[in-house]
Amino acid sequence: MKTKYRLESIAFYDTEALSAHLGEMAALGWELESVGLLLWKYRKIQREKRTYGITFFPTPQK
Repeated sequence: MKTKYRLESIAFYDTEALSAHLGEMAALGWELESVGLLLWKYRKIQREKRTYGITFFPTPQK
């Protein structure tokens, strides 16, 4: 299996939990590929220790 879909329940503003989760997934051999409305898509990678940083960009006001 080279692709995995998961329903994640992490709040987008909880940057510490989000970066920790992505690091744990990389240690298990999965890298985040895309985020959908309900499911997050991961692809298989070689297991490795990673550290993630989270950055938000504001949307332009109309």
